[in-house]
Amino acid sequence: VGITGSYGKTSTKLYVDFVLSGSRTVLASPGSFNNLMGLSRTINDQLRPGTSVLVAEMGTYGPGEIRRLCTAFPPTVAVITSIGEAHLSRMKDRATIVRAKSEITENAPAIVLNIDEPELAELADRLEADRRVVRCSTQGAAEADVAVAAAGGQWRIVIGGQELVSIPAQQFGHPINLACAIGVALALDATVTPAMFT
Repeated sequence: VGITGSYGKTSTKLYVDFVLSGSRTVLASPGSFNNLMGLSRTINDQLRPGTSVLVAEMGTYGPGEIRRLCTAFPPTVAVITSIGEAHLSRMKDRATIVRAKSEITENAPAIVLNIDEPELAELADRLEADRRVVRCSTQGAAEADVAVAAAGGQWRIVIGGQELVSIPAQQFGHPINLACAIGVALALDATVTPAMFT
């Protein structure tokens, strides 16, 4: 699983580990090990036989870097958590950020996207013809496969239009991070149950 985004990579990675660890053996890259050297070190030092899911943050300073990471570590599931202004000083405009982050989707068979970002909603529409696309939202949008909406100190988890469970608002991350993590579970055909969140 490759995860990128202007923000939320680490939180999403931790949520993926949490959601999948009950049914799979998961290795999540530590800290913000999100470049070629950090991911290589993670694999060389920590990957063990029997690990079924490697969750890798993929960061970028500009176009081409995520493509290189995906050549070295090709994701089966690619996730884009967000598009934000964090990279504007290096990439100059939002369109360049979208292109650089979208490199993660080029060869992945399954894609998990935050459709609250208009550019990622458009990307989901373009990719769905020949890829498995899981749409995630915090708005409860009808077109979302997974929505995690915050209200009254609770996070309401909705999958396929049906409420799965409401949980207390979490101490870290943002509801979209959990939505994307659940999206990864769906992309991997893992069963998501209310008991996972209690």
